[in-house]
Amino acid sequence: MRFMRVFFVALLPLAAVGCLSEGSRAKWLNPFPLLGGGQDPESALVQYVVIERPAGTEEINRRAWDRVDEQVLSFETRAILEESGLRVGTTGESAPGSLRKLIDDPRTAWGHRARTFGLDRPATLLLTGNLPRADFSLRAANGKKSAFGRDQVVLGFEMTVRDGPEGKVLVKLIPRARYHDPSQLLPADAADRGLATEVFPAAGFEIALMPNEYLVVGTDDYWEGTFGNLAFTGEKDDHRVQRLLVLHSTRNRSEKASSGLLGSDDHAFAPPIASQASTVRGSRP
Repeated sequence: MRFMRVFFVALLPLAAVGCLSEGSRAKWLNPFPLLGGGQDPESALVQYVVIERPAGTEEINRRAWDRVDEQVLSFETRAILEESGLRVGTTGESAPGSLRKLIDDPRTAWGHRARTFGLDRPATLLLTGNLPRADFSLRAANGKKSAFGRDQVVLGFEMTVRDGPEGKVLVKLIPRARYHDPSQLLPADAADRGLATEVFPAAGFEIALMPNEYLVVGTDDYWEGTFGNLAFTGEKDDHRVQRLLVLHSTRNRSEKASSGLLGSDDHAFAPPIASQASTVRGSRP
């Protein structure tokens, strides 16, 4: 079970006060105590929220995207993402009303979360609990589609943050699947026994974010049978739900280390999703 917890040495406190003022920040960036010194200057700050609403409703399937810039990525990348069942775009911190309401009221058990982690060090961002079965196709390195079909699967992204130009950070997300594999009898980590991981780099994307920008990732309800649709939809209380990921990232530079907005106790912000997906044998969210 340690393999899933490793991810949560991953996602953390956001932003420096110099970048976001108390008056202009979104509500979900405000309620955290000031951070003391001692942060690693070669680390990234990430804060994110997973939003959940009934699947297919206009609120999350359409209106949330009204003023999200989905043209920020190249045409070729957008085509690959659509094949993968993913919608991706950016919006400013002063997000439009429909998206702002979703951010302020995510209606999920894990709510608003944040973590810090080293630059250029991949971390796992989970989106589902255990799925009894997952079947989808994603673009492979040779440009052709590759079929994936496994039982007992947890879906998410491998996320990497690195320095970008002009004060930006580059956030890279690669689709990732963790699944039951009885052949894994002697893994390097005993906690990985019976489990395997597959990532799909050709179906990933990298996007540059300014300190006042959000990354928005989701799916369309009708893209059934794709990675994105399986990762961002599911069953909850006998109803089908659809999810949306909104993420903000900035650098944890040494000159700003004393200005962070979150407490230094990482455990206080560990997403409940970890307990829901801490093992491939767990229950779905």
